[in-house]
Amino acid sequence: MKHLLAALLSALLLFMTGCSYKHAPDYVEQKTVLKPASSSFYQLGLVDVERMAPLSGFYSLGSNFDALIARMYLMQHAKKSIDLQYYMIHLDLTGKIIYKLALDAADRGVKVRIILDDIDLSHKDELLATLDMHENIEIRVFNPTYFRGLFKMLEFGFRSGSVGRRMHNKAFIVDNSAMIIGGRNIADNYFGIDHKKVFIDNDVMGIGPVATQVTYQFDTYWNSDNVYGYSTITKLKEKKLNKIREHLDDFKISLKDNPYMATFNDMNFTRELRNKNLKLRFAEANIHYDAPEKISTYLYDKRTHLSQELIPYMLETKESLKIINPYFVPNEKMMDFFQILLDKGVKIEILTNSLPSADAPFVYAFYKRYQKRLVEMGVDLYEVKSNAFEKKMYTHKVNGLIEDFLDVQLHAKTMLIDDKILMVGSMNLDPRSTYHNTEVVAVINNEIFAKEVAEELFTQAFDKKNAFKLSIEDTPAYEDPDSGKEITDETRLVWISEDNGKITKFYKDAGASFMKRLEMNIVYMFPVGSMI
Repeated sequence: MKHLLAALLSALLLFMTGCSYKHAPDYVEQKTVLKPASSSFYQLGLVDVERMAPLSGFYSLGSNFDALIARMYLMQHAKKSIDLQYYMIHLDLTGKIIYKLALDAADRGVKVRIILDDIDLSHKDELLATLDMHENIEIRVFNPTYFRGLFKMLEFGFRSGSVGRRMHNKAFIVDNSAMIIGGRNIADNYFGIDHKKVFIDNDVMGIGPVATQVTYQFDTYWNSDNVYGYSTITKLKEKKLNKIREHLDDFKISLKDNPYMATFNDMNFTRELRNKNLKLRFAEANIHYDAPEKISTYLYDKRTHLSQELIPYMLETKESLKIINPYFVPNEKMMDFFQILLDKGVKIEILTNSLPSADAPFVYAFYKRYQKRLVEMGVDLYEVKSNAFEKKMYTHKVNGLIEDFLDVQLHAKTMLIDDKILMVGSMNLDPRSTYHNTEVVAVINNEIFAKEVAEELFTQAFDKKNAFKLSIEDTPAYEDPDSGKEITDETRLVWISEDNGKITKFYKDAGASFMKRLEMNIVYMFPVGSMI
């Protein structure tokens, strides 16, 4: 029942969003100053990053644990600044680690700046406003609601045309020297710590001049009129910083016996960081992002849109385009684009969530209408199994706490062009990312690095042990009840799975449960496709 109510609510809110747009102001580009790079982390690799300028050194963070370890190490060794920009930071184990390390860094004189989207800040105002009181911590909120607390969600419903447009960016920069960019929010299920659900995700760490580009992007948002200081949106009756500090100190003490900490300390990646012998791959890179004014200007004003900067890379594709994206909802323009590439002989492979693995069945509902057309036009289409990767890549047995994850969902947003150019970032391939929310993407040009990521992520992701392969087969002949004629020329979509050499076929949404299909079909009845 709760799933059914969630589906109805999602459809209602999306419908209200589509009905509430007003005339938006024209786009005026904001000017930001590019800050000089710092060499704080240039010695982390086997090769000094400074010697390779203007190239930057990159390291793939496909492992969930490595992705958290990298963030912890950089924050613990920050000397000047920490800049965090996230759609969500939960107050679970992972979120508390990040806030504790931010407070520790601020105490030793590091300037900490945090930009958070307001989507996930219910019940967090007191903690964040208190941390904001620290002389070395400043927290700002992107596109906040006017009401806080109980009435906040109502405002999301009734003013969704404006507050429904969110900052989906995920960027992590330390000392303007090292950065992490990719698909992960800050929460347990993005880092392999949640016992019930895990996201298949991907980040990259970059050290060198690329960090200045990410800082430039961060500063553009920091100075935007759509970003507000925490002190302007919520007031505290009394200072509670010491109380928060005591709570986080207690949390730090409790971590000493936490089995995850022992596992982190014993991992190869941790030893490589400590010994400063990371095997970095050096490459040219460009950071592309939506202008923060995107959410306050006309919906289809392409001057603010990141997608316009990515299309030229993709049009240059000569041999292969591989796409991994959790929320994949094509439109007719995208279908035309795929046809152009296919006509050039480009092989296109796409992996997205299956209905069983989808955490947002309403997205699947609108992707579903394009499935058969994509396969018929020649796209190799795959969907993640809900039990994919669980034993090899994304789980760790930590003192018996975890054996297998119960629920695996795709969350990585990564593209590979001609096995040479890698795109990693926060952008989904759906109308919401394209037109409504803001995103950030790194484009990295290095064939060796691209192939390493392909081996780590793409090769396994497209394996039929981990994903369903969608195909077309003839429908068995049947008699038309009206004409009485035998129908023999129809085709149907089939999901093909392989487990231990055994081939299994599904003919209804990869074998999804009745409730999942019901959620999907309810939302599909509402005219909200452009909002997904």
